[in-house]
Parts: sequence; structure tokens; C-alpha cells
Amino acid sequence: MGNATTKKEFSDSVSYLSVSNVDFNHINFWGKFWSRDLSSDDMNAIRPDDVRKIRVNNPSNLTNFLGNVVLKLRAVLFKANENENFQCTRNCLRLLDRILPVVFEDPQLTNSLFWEERELPIKSKDNPNETNKILLGPLLVETLLDLFFLPNFTFLLNPMEMKETISAFPSIEEGLLSNNSKLLASVRSSPKYVVADRAEVLLCMITLFSSALYEKYADEHPSRHKFFNPPIGAQPQKGSNSKFYYGEEGGEGAVYSPRKNMWVEHLVKMEGVKIRAFFGILVYCGVSYDPIGWGIPYNHIWVSDPHEQQMERSLQLLGILLEYRQSPLVANRAPLNAEKNASQDTVQLKNTLAEHLANLSHPDDLSLLWNGIITILNNPLIATNTYLPYSTKLTSARQEMLIFLWHNLMISKNFLEWGIKHNKLMDITYPIIYYLHEGRKDQPQLGMVHLGIFILFYLSGYREFAVALNTPFNKVPRFTSQNHYVTFSDFLISSLILIICDSHERIHPLRECCLTILANITPYTKTLSLITANNLLKLFTLITKPKFLFSNEQNYRCCFFLLESFNNILQYQFSGNMNVVYAIIKNNTAFTELQKLKIEDEVSVEEVDKNKKDVEMKQEIKPIVTIENADPPNPQTQTQNLDSSQNQTQNQNELQTNVTVTENHQEILQQPKFAPTKEWLNSWKSHLPIVTVIRFLKAIIPQIQDNVTKNLEDQDKILEFLQNTTVVGLLPLPHPIILRRFWPTLFALNWFHCYMWGVVFLKNAGSGIAFLGTAIKLFTVNLQ
Repeated sequence: MGNATTKKEFSDSVSYLSVSNVDFNHINFWGKFWSRDLSSDDMNAIRPDDVRKIRVNNPSNLTNFLGNVVLKLRAVLFKANENENFQCTRNCLRLLDRILPVVFEDPQLTNSLFWEERELPIKSKDNPNETNKILLGPLLVETLLDLFFLPNFTFLLNPMEMKETISAFPSIEEGLLSNNSKLLASVRSSPKYVVADRAEVLLCMITLFSSALYEKYADEHPSRHKFFNPPIGAQPQKGSNSKFYYGEEGGEGAVYSPRKNMWVEHLVKMEGVKIRAFFGILVYCGVSYDPIGWGIPYNHIWVSDPHEQQMERSLQLLGILLEYRQSPLVANRAPLNAEKNASQDTVQLKNTLAEHLANLSHPDDLSLLWNGIITILNNPLIATNTYLPYSTKLTSARQEMLIFLWHNLMISKNFLEWGIKHNKLMDITYPIIYYLHEGRKDQPQLGMVHLGIFILFYLSGYREFAVALNTPFNKVPRFTSQNHYVTFSDFLISSLILIICDSHERIHPLRECCLTILANITPYTKTLSLITANNLLKLFTLITKPKFLFSNEQNYRCCFFLLESFNNILQYQFSGNMNVVYAIIKNNTAFTELQKLKIEDEVSVEEVDKNKKDVEMKQEIKPIVTIENADPPNPQTQTQNLDSSQNQTQNQNELQTNVTVTENHQEILQQPKFAPTKEWLNSWKSHLPIVTVIRFLKAIIPQIQDNVTKNLEDQDKILEFLQNTTVVGLLPLPHPIILRRFWPTLFALNWFHCYMWGVVFLKNAGSGIAFLGTAIKLFTVNLQ
């Protein structure tokens, strides 16, 4: 009865605020909301509709309510040793979790409440009763940061020990994460109730920064800015004269400036030892968690573990805070003409946390980062492959960890260099490919599939990654009955082929991205199995059919990437890839037919529409995306042999992205129907890099037919002949090796912003605390 009475009184107090004015200084009334021992269930008495009534009917009460909550939290900071204040602190944090999302639905109220000066009696050590004009928003951010280090609440340290411990927190050079500091030791030894309190503060921070979810971006739609062209990069080797491109060569470049989030901005601009300690603890909590522990079967069932929740929220908060920075994301990869092309209106965004991550260089710190990422990414593979069913804990943080991995790759040069040096790349490549297989047809997992492809694309731009892929494949494929993979390169290429040919239609825009990965790694691919080689040629046969080529204006680009991949193998890896060479010979008609491809008569739009229905690989009409199923645009790449007119066409057909989370509506992006013409065909066919393959076939097939067999299906004899022959003198001079580096476009960054917040929203909305009943609506965009 007591709990029911408390909940009823609590609900009545909330309802009273919508009908009557309550003075800011009415301490007895406001104290009802945090002075009692309230459970999470009691907090459910604050329904979003009740808060909306207060916001509409009596906004001054909402202002007074939040002002008193902040002042109460500030007061707690001065009484850190009083245990009764800790339940009060939890109540205030949970109140903010329930109220802030509803406040954010009204941008004008949010701005006036948090970002306009108001008089509040803020306590300070010098003058506890002083009344100052302050901004409530920055004060709330600083208060939550101080609460994260509240003695005896989030750390079992007294106030003096906490102050000394923060002051002694190690520098970047000393080892931010690996140095055995007292603060990190306290994190490791924290009892469960302290870990749970720390997770409460993290959730409140996430809720505070979630104002980005409630903003409308119609006026900032990238398509409205005609100068936004996709930044394209190609780094050649072997003396090519190619160079970095930024936007269109000779044109205006586009520098990404994230949407202004004043909450995040205020935190990431802070400097000093406290913000460094905050960053170090977030990273440590995110990467030090081991879901398996001592490996005792079923221990996760009979023992609760708040550390997992702390890990998830730490990674979510890192994802939010590290995103707030300017592109170019890695200074040493900036295009040569980026400074000239950068918009004069672009604001240089300072992010202290990103700077700390970029500067991490201590070997033990980098080792902890890599091992933590590998542990979480591989956990689902381990947990689903045990002798005792469900005996190993399965974490649900793989998406958060992929986002954190992405930030590390984009920000920290030291991170990737350490991973290359210590042979860690294959340890993350294997689980990423596994997730691509697992989620390629499952719509809820498509965002993770996109991010996984982006990560592989980024890594493929480095020679060291392509070389490392030649490591013998000693893993269990898990998704095939037989392991025919010779190397990780073999495994990756087979997976890319499967994703291109057999996946959800929302993956189709990333076909070109997958083929770019293929073109990047093939100059260094030492060997492929016969099955993979045959599948590679089957893919080439599919994409060179007129029905596919003529169904979309950009489909011909797939031919370019595959032909370049074959050229790479013939010119640089002939001796170890006899299976691929044999497959090329066996499918020689596909190359000759492509060379002879022509349009006898102009093809009408109606004929194209009819043909589209029969295309083996259906082309998707690209949707305007929403936060829950946000499909990213294709991060386009460019070769030196494509002229500027084709690049302009490509830019005009770039996927346009519009993000909305506050209105429940559906939109379809209709593209003009395409009818191929002779001029269109000639514009790209004359640039096809097919000469090397044709010259090879014309030279080698007569030798086989004269000296070995007339039957090109005789695999054993032809392979034996190829192993004893050479291509010296048969092929043109080797072409320069071109590595296309991933360079995020504005559209891709917008997609990442939506995907990251989609992960955060879905994870925390299920907790029944934050985002519950807010204006965010999830819906599916129909494809037509």
C-alpha cells in the first residue's frame, strides 16, 4: 500500500504542475520529487503526455522544475559524504531522463530554457548564497561531469582522495589507459552498486546530448547546396601522376561541418585534467569489459552484471562525442588542395576528446584498445559456437564497438599503425565479414552491414591490409558447410561476391563500394581457390549482360572495377592465381562480347522498364532515409581514366539524404527513367580497361588449342600448361597500382550521424527510462 500511495502522490504532483503555478522557491513542493526513496517503477508515473501538458499549459512550471533539479544536483556536490543525498541524486537523474526528451520536442522552449541567461542561486565555495545570471545548459553539462566524479557515489573515494586522484591522472605520454592510476584502479574494483550509479550518470548525459534527435534539417538538406560534390581520393603507386581529388578537380570542395549541438560542443571544448580523466575512464570502461570472464558456463544467468550496461553506455557516449569534429577527419590524409577549396564559412570545431584519441601513442594503451575491440567483436562468434547451448554470455554491444572502431580509424593514425605492426587486422576482419553474411538479408541489421563495408573499404586503401589478407585462413566459416577458403583474401572476395549478388535490396547501392575493395586488394592477392575464381567470373558475366548494363546509367562502372581487378591479377599476381587465369580463359566469350557490345537502335524507356524486371541483380530506387533504417549513400571512388563529364553525371546521381525523426511520413525518391543511347555507350566503352585481358586471351588460347587441348573445359591439362608458361612479352606494360582511399562525403557522414543515433535510441528506448513515449516515431520507407 505504501508504494502505491507514494506513486499516487507522485503522479498527483506531476498533474498539479499542469494546472497551477508553483513558485521557484517553493522548496517543500519541489522536494516531493526527489526526497523520497523512489524506484524506477515510481518514475513511470511521469508520463510524457503529462510533461507535454505542463509544457503547453504552464511552461513556467517546467522551467522552475528543471531549474530546481539542477540546483539540487549542484547542492549534492557540496555534501558528497551524506548517503541520503545519493538516492536524491538518482531521483534527479531519472527525472531528467524522463523530462528532457519531451522538452527537446519544442526547440524554442529548449533555447529559452537552457541557452538564455536567468538568475539562479548557484552555490559556490566562496559565496554559498550568491545569485548569478547563468546559462542553465552549460551549468547542467558541467554538473553532470562533476557528478561523474562524485565521491562515494560513482567512485569509492572520499572528497580529498578524489581531488588528489584526478589531479594525478596520467598524461597521454605516460599511458592514459595502461598506467596503473588510482582512478582506473577504483573503476576496476568498484562494487556493482557503484557501477550502476555510474551508468545512471552516463545515461543522463546521453539523454542530454540527444537533442540532435529532435531537430529538423530540411533547410540543411545537402541537395540544396549544389557545390557539395563527393570528395574522391585515389592514391597511386609505381610512379603514376594521379593525385588526391577533393570534390570535382578544379571545382569547389565540400568541408563537412556537423550540425551544431551546443550540449556536446560545451563538453568537448573543455580542457584540463578532469576532461582527460573523463575520456580515459569512458574508453577504459568501453574496452576493458570481458563478457566471458573466467569462462564458467552459465555464470551470466545466475549473476547480474551491471558492467555490461556501463560498457554499452560508455561506447555510446564516446560515439556521440567523437562524432563532433570537422572533416577532413585525419589531418595527414587531407587532399592537396583542401585548404584552397575549403569554404570560408566553415567553423573549425575543437574536440578535446578527439584530440586525446588521436594522440594516444603509448604501446600499452593501443594494445588495450585493440584487444578490447577484438574481444567484443568476436564475442557473438564465440557465444554461438559452444558445446553447451547458451553457456557463454552474448553481448549486444557489437554495433557500438563498430562505431568506436570507426572513430579510431578515422581519427587516430597511431591506432591503425599499431594494428598493422602487430598483425591485428585479421582479428577484426573476420568478425566484420561474419556480420556482413549474417545481416545482408536482415533489414534490422543493414545499418551494421553498411558500416562494416565502410570499414573494409577504408582498410583496403592500405597496402599493408591487402598484404595481410594473404594470411592462411584457419577460422571456421560458420555459414558454409565446407571450408574451401585458402586465405583471408579468398574469404573476403567470396563474401563480397555473395553480398553483391544475394543480399537485401538496400545493400545494392554499395555494390560499387564492394567492387572497389576488390580492385584495391587484388594487386596483392597471391592466390584464390577455384570456387572463388569461378564465382568471380560468374559475377563478371552477370554484370556485362546488356540487361544489367542498360538498366541504369551508372551500372557500367561495375565493369571497370572488375576489369581492373583482372588486370591486377594478370600483371602482378599471375603465378599464384592459376585458378583465376583458368576461369578467365574458360569464360573468354564474356570479354569478347563486352568488347563488341553495341546498341543497334535507340532503346525506349518502356523497353528498359520491361528489361529491369528480368535483371538478375535488381537495381534499387534509392530512398530518402530515416533514422531507423538509414541507408547510406555510396562513398564513390574515381579512377584516372574516367573523364570529367562522367564524374559530373555521377555527382548528379548521388543519393540525396534527408533525415527526419519527428514526423511520421513516408517519402520515395523517384529518379528519372534511363534510356541508353549510342552516345552514352561510346562515352564509357572507349575507356574500358579491357586491352590487357583481350591481349592475353588472344595470345594464350591459340597456344592451348594447338599444344594442349581443343576443349577449354579440360581443367587439369590447362592448369598444368599455365603453370609452365609465362606472360612475359604477352601483355602491355604493367599499369600503375591505384589504391582508392575511403573519403567520406557529406551524405555518408549524415548517414553515419543517423545510424549512430538510431543505435543509441533503440538501445535506450528499450530500457523504459529515456525516450519512452517521445515524438520519435520509427517507420519503414517503402521502395518502389
